[in-house]
Amino acid sequence: MFVEPKSGNLFFLHWVDLTEGNNRWLFFQVSPRALQLYLQGKLSNQDVFFLDLSPTAKLLDLNGDGLVKAVTEIAKPDMPFDYMPSKDGYFQQELCPGFKTNIRNIGWQV
Repeated sequence: MFVEPKSGNLFFLHWVDLTEGNNRWLFFQVSPRALQLYLQGKLSNQDVFFLDLSPTAKLLDLNGDGLVKAVTEIAKPDMPFDYMPSKDGYFQQELCPGFKTNIRNIGWQV
């Protein structure tokens, strides 16, 4: 999860691929309500992805130093199947070691 400092908008980053030495991440906005339901296990990864009203998402290519090498905006219906968030995947706290800090930083209790 990423919080944009100026607006407070929430974004998810999902790793999707390793291409030409860069890690490719799916980057999309998520509403506070959708995040809350996701953290409660009531929404899948795919549910959260499609609840965002934006018709597009971004693919970020980050090198080994975490620097952005490329950004591609893609329409959600055109998203490669292998990059689509799983409808069977749900929030797993053990895979998100910094999530409690991020949640507290936006004023939520965990």
